[in-house]
Amino acid sequence: MQKRIVLIGAGSAMFGLGALGDIFKCKALEGATVVLYDINAQALKKVESVSRDYIESNSLPFHVIATTSREQALKGADFCIISIEVGNRYALWEQDWRLPLQLGIPQVYGENGGAGGIFHSLRIIPPILEICEDITKICPKALVINLSNPMSTICLAISKKFPGLNIVGVCHEISSLIEHLPKILGTDFSNLSIKVGGLNHFGILTEAKYKNTGKDAYPDIRKKALEYYGKLPERGLFREIIRVYGFLPNTTDSHFGEYIQWAQEAADHKGILDFYNNYMHECTKPINEGQRLKEGTLPSEYWRVVPIIEGMVTDSGHEELAVNIRNDGFVGCLPEDIYVEVPARVDAGGIHGIALEFMPKGFEALLRNRVGALELTTDAVIHRSKELVLHALLAEPVVSSLKKAEQLLDMMLAYQKQYLSYLK
Repeated sequence: MQKRIVLIGAGSAMFGLGALGDIFKCKALEGATVVLYDINAQALKKVESVSRDYIESNSLPFHVIATTSREQALKGADFCIISIEVGNRYALWEQDWRLPLQLGIPQVYGENGGAGGIFHSLRIIPPILEICEDITKICPKALVINLSNPMSTICLAISKKFPGLNIVGVCHEISSLIEHLPKILGTDFSNLSIKVGGLNHFGILTEAKYKNTGKDAYPDIRKKALEYYGKLPERGLFREIIRVYGFLPNTTDSHFGEYIQWAQEAADHKGILDFYNNYMHECTKPINEGQRLKEGTLPSEYWRVVPIIEGMVTDSGHEELAVNIRNDGFVGCLPEDIYVEVPARVDAGGIHGIALEFMPKGFEALLRNRVGALELTTDAVIHRSKELVLHALLAEPVVSSLKKAEQLLDMMLAYQKQYLSYLK
């Protein structure tokens, strides 16, 4: 039976055309129907037109449907891929990042963790829960693949609100290790067996071995990594984690530093600002639609959505390096209902997490510091509670002042009233 894949947020040419390009390259999905869904009819129409022309000019065996009706989009869906944002992404991000700093609340990035990450979650989770409510009614057996950030809070909120829904989060930050480990160790990545885990944007390389010899690669990593990463931007905190804890983070300062109370003094702030400005420029500049379709999103070793779908369709049994799934004991130091990022095996039966056999005690403590804010943020959304938002802020490791937390809450509720007025 041919599969039906729904792209939710497909009016974004960056996501919609990129995802279509990846799907069009997959032999196992030939004959599939791809449904483009967005609330922006004008943007959606453009993506639909470009994709139809591309299919016709290349005689591709795929079908594309576009609709602004969520009910129509979800009918018969096998896979629902969510990639959305709320409002003007960068204007709101600037508020999430700068306003806490104005009050003296430190944070290095303001997207996924810290005070800024809480308000990002408060805006984006409600519409995603509305989408998932429709999925439970219309296509309850579909696999929901979330790409939106903040990943950990979104997935946890969906799981709490709709515990029967099949949800996985996919993030490409693992690409940092795929890119750099071969350069550090002087060997192809295919010769390395690794395990990475923790929380999304907040995990470490727990194990690394050479496949050809079976030897532990970590002694070589510890010997060479500090010098290697000393030449790269956004690696100040990164190097301190290696030096103090002896393990390699799975991402750069901008993301990793959002969850640590002492990150402000260690992070490479110039590197973070340069990355942010370049990222904003790349995401907002005009794109070549045909080229985007041809190239897809990222190389398949980085962006793993289509390989996961293909693995389920073909019963591949292959291993994914990192997916975000309900813990269920995969990371022993964290509660079972928290969504963790761990390796997994993919087959026709779904996505099966692989437990991490080891996690250093020091890093376990940092992970546990995140749990309270994660749980309270999702509870605040589900219960529409301003009081729980304050509790979440006070549980954040980077927040150390009750007065400043209360000031920030009132300020953000005023600035972002359009999105946060549901909180009472």
